[in-house]
Amino acid sequence: MKDRRVFSDIFRLTARPAARACMCLALATGAWSWGLPAAQAQASAAAQTTPVQMPAVQAQASSEGGWNLRVKGMAAQPDHTVLDVAVSFANQRRPQGAQLAGGDTFLLTDGGTRLLLKRPAEDANVPIANNASMQGQLTFLGAIPVGTQQLTLVVNEGNGEQDTRAPALKLPIAVPPEVQSQLRVHSVGADAAKLAADVRYPVQASNEGGLLVQVQSVQREADRTRLQVSIAFSNRRRPRGTELAGGETFLRTAAGDRLMLQRSTDNPKLLIANNEAMVGELVFQGALPADAQGLTLVINDGHSATSTRASALVMALPAP
Repeated sequence: MKDRRVFSDIFRLTARPAARACMCLALATGAWSWGLPAAQAQASAAAQTTPVQMPAVQAQASSEGGWNLRVKGMAAQPDHTVLDVAVSFANQRRPQGAQLAGGDTFLLTDGGTRLLLKRPAEDANVPIANNASMQGQLTFLGAIPVGTQQLTLVVNEGNGEQDTRAPALKLPIAVPPEVQSQLRVHSVGADAAKLAADVRYPVQASNEGGLLVQVQSVQREADRTRLQVSIAFSNRRRPRGTELAGGETFLRTAAGDRLMLQRSTDNPKLLIANNEAMVGELVFQGALPADAQGLTLVINDGHSATSTRASALVMALPAP
């Protein structure tokens, strides 16, 4: 399977000064695709740049550290989530300003899934000057799962509200009914035995290390099995990215059989750059049994989710 990277630099931040020291945030989108024909990959990138409707949201929080954060709109896309935000910072003890993403900043679903912030390439920590504000859109990798009623925007997890560089903040956000009606991706765990019988593709899983995997479909062939996937990775502590096949990556059947990943000759460890996503297919050697209940995708078996080289993830898959 060839590695065909068609587009990079998914999101670009451009800031421009305006009246009253306002900083306006503009995010442009794109994608790089792997294992897809160029025309199809370019169509995928074009779809992500199409303007989306933003159902209105009313959520606001402030902190002792100086944040005032307001979410005005939300859009649920098949592989990413967009918030329309207005953020300001003011603290006389911090003349240098603050960073909105100096720590881990993400959306947390009420089911425990993390949708990590897609950091702008030029200003990855999203700095905001003291006594200034910004408004625009923040994009998070991954889809809001079916059944989600509330999200929490977690800013700079692990820091205190009085942190001198990147103060923390949490903002609960109710998912509007019109957004809930658009949700199509199911969140799954690691245990195939606990997978609900009514779960259908696409399915999604993430880990604490910053890896998020969506499987759109599973296709049977006589001597191999194909997974159509969308995979994203974002972790500020791993600037070099992660390897999807740095360890053993395979499909495991209910009987314990392993269908091993067919590795690309150009990119055998399937490196995914930090703060990027890929769309394409994974090919596994061997055919699925007629009864494919209890199927599991195992990525980097034996590694940990927080591995600095090959982040591990296990996700249960519905029968094709």
